[in-house]
Amino acid sequence: MQKSPKITILIHVLLILLTVGWLWFIFSHSMQNAVTSTEQSDEAAVYLSRLLFWIPKETLLSATFWIRKCAHLIEYFILGMLLALNAVSYGKLQKQFGLMLLIGVLCAMADEQIQRYVPGRSSEVRDVWIDFSGVLLGALFICFAVWCYQKYKNRKKAREKEACSA
Repeated sequence: MQKSPKITILIHVLLILLTVGWLWFIFSHSMQNAVTSTEQSDEAAVYLSRLLFWIPKETLLSATFWIRKCAHLIEYFILGMLLALNAVSYGKLQKQFGLMLLIGVLCAMADEQIQRYVPGRSSEVRDVWIDFSGVLLGALFICFAVWCYQKYKNRKKAREKEACSA
């Protein structure tokens, strides 16, 4: 069943808007000063202490460095997924894989440059690597999901063909 051109355009526009919105979310967090950023990390630690009730709250509060690094990875994992979904929507996932990674690393570098000029924040090469890893993992996750879906579709077609010929 072929999708109508209107639906295809709507999907393209929606994915582009989601990607741009997600970048806005990432960059807006980078523009927060050190005090606000630390408060948010501490709030995340408190929230995690409720979820992971067996870990003492003090332990999680002292682990804000790791919480921040995980947040970087998760933010960019989602960005990698969105970039890959954009490529899938155009049917060019394999052809655009390198471009997705380039866009991801450029966004990570821009993110760190933003932080460089925010009071109390710093720009870290390590964070660019963490962000890039998130983009790569997110894109690979979508590649794996597409591969699984294609395998499923091919098996379903083979079964239907077998049933028709029997």
